[in-house]
Amino acid sequence: MSEKIGIYVCECGPNIASKVDIEKIMDEISKLEDFKDKELVIKNHKLLCSNEGKEFLEKEINENKLTHLVCAACSPRDHDTTFINVCKKTQLNPYLYRIVNIREHCAWIIPDKEEATRKAIQYIHAGMNRVLYQDSLFEKELDSNPDVLVIGGGIAGMEAALNLAGEKRKVFLIEKEENLGGKAVFLPEQKISDVQKNNNIKVFTKTVLDKLIGFMGNFEVVLKSTENPDETTELLAGAVVVATGYEFFDSKKLPEFKFEDKDDVINSLDAERMFSENKKITLKNGKEPKSVTLVHCVGRKEVGFCSKICCDYMLKISNYLMEQSSNIKVTHLIKYLNLPYKNSQNFYNKIKEKGVEFL
Repeated sequence: MSEKIGIYVCECGPNIASKVDIEKIMDEISKLEDFKDKELVIKNHKLLCSNEGKEFLEKEINENKLTHLVCAACSPRDHDTTFINVCKKTQLNPYLYRIVNIREHCAWIIPDKEEATRKAIQYIHAGMNRVLYQDSLFEKELDSNPDVLVIGGGIAGMEAALNLAGEKRKVFLIEKEENLGGKAVFLPEQKISDVQKNNNIKVFTKTVLDKLIGFMGNFEVVLKSTENPDETTELLAGAVVVATGYEFFDSKKLPEFKFEDKDDVINSLDAERMFSENKKITLKNGKEPKSVTLVHCVGRKEVGFCSKICCDYMLKISNYLMEQSSNIKVTHLIKYLNLPYKNSQNFYNKIKEKGVEFL
């Protein structure tokens, strides 16, 4: 069957029509030398994404028996799915359709109408060439395995396992160390116990992932013992949660931080552990500090990125200190301050209102 390509130019109300010459576009497309041997159906419409526009497009595809379709319209992010769904209602395979963005890429960014029109013609021409290389594809339903592999037995991995495990979903939780808990070794034993007692969670300690092949919904998994590499376990899972934890940066490696173990210098996890166990942060002699300085971004330059969580974490520690005693003077030393979420900004404002300094 010879190719019959439908090219439909959407005016998008005034968004496209007022910025490019629709008539010139249609005329130039109809005269393309490299498409003389193809049958072209070229039309425009006020608003292809409207209900009336979708009905118009569906009727055009069926009545003209189109083999390929190009829609010159807006961003694929807005209406690619819209036009795919129209194709699904017709005899045209939706994978023989192409959307060309002449709104964001031409009409909205090129002030000169003639230049915008020229660019739109180029884009549509390219879309026509591209659609001819596309093949018909057919969607197929596959059985999906509901079980989940969770890599990492720290707090994030355990919480994920508990949330996902259910009567119709098994969770395989693997941890390379001997015990669950990860860095959060001060976790209440109840959390670990909840995981171990859950009949829908299978825990593998001293175990790492050896091989993972497949795709979403169907993965073949091979686990390997860290004690005996020849000991493997094969599993099937439909999804994988990666909760492999983190490593603390060793600030002693930096020449600007010259401190020894005897000094009252601790990292944020030490502070978290103190507050979790004793509801207060103390000096090495057991006394309450009169002042505490929190140093941000230690090691950021060396690792080459921002973790996105450290600033929030420092705010949390300063809140611990203010809850412990209003007499403790708390100061933050910052080079950058990353507050990525709305709640982060609100928390920062709350901390400042308590008298915490940021330098």
